[in-house]
Amino acid sequence: MNSTTQSNATEEMGSSTISSPVWTYVQTTEIVIAAVGVISNLVVIIVMIGIPHLRSQLTFRLTASLAVADLLASIFLVPRTLRGFFAVPSGIAGEIYCRTVKATILWVSFVASTYTLIAITMERYVAIVHPLRYSGHKGRVSAVLIIFVVWLLAFIMQSFCVYNNSYNPTIDSCSYKWPFGDWYQTFAGVGLFFATYFVPGVILLVAYARIFLALRESERKIGQGSADHGKTVTPARIRTRKKVIKMFSVVCLAFLICWGPNQFLFLILNFKSEIHVSDVIYNFTRVLAGLNSCLNPFIYAFWSKPFRSGIVLIFCRCKNKVGVLESQSGPSRVNTTVGGPGNHA
Repeated sequence: MNSTTQSNATEEMGSSTISSPVWTYVQTTEIVIAAVGVISNLVVIIVMIGIPHLRSQLTFRLTASLAVADLLASIFLVPRTLRGFFAVPSGIAGEIYCRTVKATILWVSFVASTYTLIAITMERYVAIVHPLRYSGHKGRVSAVLIIFVVWLLAFIMQSFCVYNNSYNPTIDSCSYKWPFGDWYQTFAGVGLFFATYFVPGVILLVAYARIFLALRESERKIGQGSADHGKTVTPARIRTRKKVIKMFSVVCLAFLICWGPNQFLFLILNFKSEIHVSDVIYNFTRVLAGLNSCLNPFIYAFWSKPFRSGIVLIFCRCKNKVGVLESQSGPSRVNTTVGGPGNHA
């Protein structure tokens, strides 16, 4: 995500001007989004931990990592929303707050969410488009390693937040300053746009287009009575794969729509910093971007029967009801992860 700033806008966009805080619809909306994001993503994580056959599969582990990223983003959306309504601690505590809590953790979580989406997509891409290669490497790729690399890359991408933010004792608040002049801000801003939005967006769109073509080809082969890559692929399995891929394509589409206005706005501002952006436009892009952190659990609940069954089992403790769900959808479909048929690719 692009966290570069504009000097003539709000504090987040680079201004260190201190003014009396005014509670607006923007704060109210972001607090609601943060609360919903915390609760809904906690539900995803709890279901993953509580259902053994879900947490045993790579796609769902990555989905849980995505929920952790969105959970952290929701939590640290609150300090950004309420800045100005409470005093920034002074001294070392102020430095820690300004360099981590104020912005860094929030933006690292946003980027980790994006890169986790790419990891999930590529896992599904290899499983469906190159099933023989996927079968040969199944079990060799560690979810922990993938998650570690994703978060490491996210921190590297947003590491400048640590040294750009600092505590300013003169104004008793955080200040934001770019080193090396305006050229560095433009360089970093444009680089972040491509590294955290444009390139990931292209990868997601191309990968899902290729996946849908591969699924269509599998359906054609089934219709002709031929084997798919030497394996027996039933129409039911194709339907399950399709539903899972549609679910994650919706997740990726939500990411592109929610972050698009904000990212293109900041890309323009990095080239034309003198342009005045109205508060309405800026606040709209800001709220829409934050909304992305709480959407995914609702997408899972709508598209995934295994996820809904897990919620019932964990929170209702009604095994009979889960049994009914299993009997309605069939064991092979219920025992598929929310992220897809990882063991049946």
